[in-house]
Amino acid sequence: MKALLLAAGKGERLGDITKDVNKCSLMVGGKPLIRYSLDHMFTPIQYQKITELVVVVGYKADTVIPIIQDWYYEKGIKNTCIKLTIIRQELQSGMLDAILCAEDAIDKSDFVLVLGDEIVIHPNPVLKMLSYKDDIHCMGVIGYVLADCPERVSKTFSIDIGIPEFYAFMEKPMNPDVQMMGTGYGLFDKNFFDCARVASDYPNALAIYSSYHQENVSLCQLGFRYYNINSEEDLIEARKDLTITPRQYD
Repeated sequence: MKALLLAAGKGERLGDITKDVNKCSLMVGGKPLIRYSLDHMFTPIQYQKITELVVVVGYKADTVIPIIQDWYYEKGIKNTCIKLTIIRQELQSGMLDAILCAEDAIDKSDFVLVLGDEIVIHPNPVLKMLSYKDDIHCMGVIGYVLADCPERVSKTFSIDIGIPEFYAFMEKPMNPDVQMMGTGYGLFDKNFFDCARVASDYPNALAIYSSYHQENVSLCQLGFRYYNINSEEDLIEARKDLTITPRQYD
């Protein structure tokens, strides 16, 4: 099992805030944004499951790579058998392209996917997905949160369940009527790369992947609150919430 962390995007909607820095390096709740994802991916229990951390960087990479390396040494990850591999996405062409940049490094392993610009309010969402997969013996796991209002779902993608159980994913729906809000957290096998190659966007890749495995892909609720930092509004909200009650988000 490997871990794939994406931290390559430009963050164009953040405007001048990310003019000189990668958005994953922005401070939120007293630490760089990417540290939330890093801290969730590796705890002592997960050291036994994950053998390598693959990080895809791109825009203003030199402002985020030192944060990753400092964390790697500070947390003592370097003293374990977990390898750190950093890949540069030369042209920022979206999330699916960033995932495909890591295909050779993942090398046909199962992998955990996490975004460097997201925060899930949960003690350990990665461990929950790993345990969930082991418990129900599914091929893949897609992490979601239950949004407190449907409007929040439009910030990422919606997940709907049909009858018989069939997952429908929609990127940034205009008027969502569901509360299942997609996150960047997922657990996949090597076949996900083939799905990413032909998909139009990440939700479409999830739909193709789910169909490929004949619905042997499960949804896992990771919590009730989620931040995906794509705009100044998102950043202000996350900073406000995580400053008011920081212990709740550790």
